This record gives sequence, structure tokens and C-alpha cells, in this order.
Amino acid sequence: MTDKLPVPTEKEVQRAVVNFYRSIGCAVKSTSQARRSKVALGLPDLLVFWPSRGAFWFHEVKRPGGTLSEDQERFRAFATQCGTGFVGGGLPEAVAKVESLGVTILR
Repeated sequence: MTDKLPVPTEKEVQRAVVNFYRSIGCAVKSTSQARRSKVALGLPDLLVFWPSRGAFWFHEVKRPGGTLSEDQERFRAFATQCGTGFVGGGLPEAVAKVESLGVTILR
């Protein structure tokens, strides 16, 4: 019999992502809301600023197996078209983003 590990909640994933970004010197601002609003459809959960690298990107937190909604996909396309980074996912995607900026993360 194999025991499956529980899938973390999105809130747990977000906490890990924020802690990771902050541990490397990023400032993180959350736009997460307890319930869905229609104020800014598709607006990602996190705004990530890395002043020492002159970098900024959006991060839409998803738990393992999660996918972007249509509104989030549209926002990602818009941000990318404007030359702004966009990450969708959890900690592995956050690490990949940082590594894409030329920083090696020891695992």
C-alpha cells in the first residue's frame, strides 16, 4: 500500500513561495483575496520586486496540478506582451524564474 502525500493548499504554497522570494532579497506584495472579486479579473496573487537585480514580475500561485483560469491566461499574455515577467505555479516555478535571471539556487 502506498501512502499519498497530501496536496498542499494554495495558501501553503503561497507562503513557501513568498518565503523563498524574501530569503533572496525580493520584496513581495500580495493581491490575494479571500474570495473572488470582479475588480481586477486575472490579477496575479503576488507582485515580486527584486531591487538589487532591477527586476519585477507577477506570480500567480497554483498548487500542484493547478491551472490558470481564462482571465489569468489573458493577464499572462498581456504582461508578457508588455515585457513583464509572469510566473504561474508554486515553488519550483519560482526557483526556475530566479535561475532564469542568472542566479544559481542550491537545492
